[in-house]
Amino acid sequence: MKNFLQNIYGILFDPQKTIAHLIQTKPVLQAFVILVVLSLASAILGHKTGFDGAYDVVFFAANIIAIFLSSLIIWFTISGFFEVTSRIFNEENHFKEILTLIGFCLLPWIFTAPLLLIKINLPLVIISTLLEIAVWIWSIVLIFLSVKKTYNLSTKKTWLFFATPFLGAIVTINWISQFVAIFTTLF
Repeated sequence: MKNFLQNIYGILFDPQKTIAHLIQTKPVLQAFVILVVLSLASAILGHKTGFDGAYDVVFFAANIIAIFLSSLIIWFTISGFFEVTSRIFNEENHFKEILTLIGFCLLPWIFTAPLLLIKINLPLVIISTLLEIAVWIWSIVLIFLSVKKTYNLSTKKTWLFFATPFLGAIVTINWISQFVAIFTTLF
């Protein structure tokens, strides 16, 4: 438990050192616990109404399960996507490391829980939204540092690592639109 709390504190306030430690120890279970807590916090604080009957309780339970499952799918998808993209830059397998690090890099999102409560008050929506953007940037920076350290990339290659999927998406969208354009001229 002490190690878990040190990892949480470290990723938030001493990320460089903690990322190196997490790469060595690969505490995937700890990352999973973070994912569970974030999912539960999101589901509970996102539920703004009381329980008027059995339907509301079932809906709330289904919402918790749906948020958890979608978080789990996103966690594995992002980690897998990073692992596949890393094959462009090196041949090593780091799936457990990146899975762990992505889980820990999502930790700043726990600070959005109070922001959900602030959004109830309309004048604070702008402040809350700006703080959510700051948390998003914080997580992206942590992911950037994690990818850089995990795959031993230079800063330039790490930027390229992040740009590659977007460039691929642009090319794919262009190809699809060209195909659709050609196909529609036939009819």
